[in-house]
Amino acid sequence: MLFFESSPFADDRTAEGLRMGLGLTICNDNVSVAFADNAINALRKTVPGNIPDVVKPLEMLCEMKKTIYAVKSKNMRFDEKDSPYTVTVIEKDKFFELLTDSDVVITC
Repeated sequence: MLFFESSPFADDRTAEGLRMGLGLTICNDNVSVAFADNAINALRKTVPGNIPDVVKPLEMLCEMKKTIYAVKSKNMRFDEKDSPYTVTVIEKDKFFELLTDSDVVITC
């Protein structure tokens, strides 16, 4: 699982992490991606400047039918229809279960 929680536009960490996730799919690894807090902004329809470094890997992960999660929080409101991607909104307890069940967790 790849996990993002900081702003996707502050630096290249989000784009690099998403590209790394695409690379893991080459080895037939089961890759899922979770966004929480400010990182959820990368999933919105109106991404500032439509940043291709973030958008293209997300599109490819969706095409490959990889699971993308948005973790609910009090501070960040998000609904599946807020995104052009196939996103599953989950509660924090479900997210913690996913983390526990993952063989590897990479935070970006």
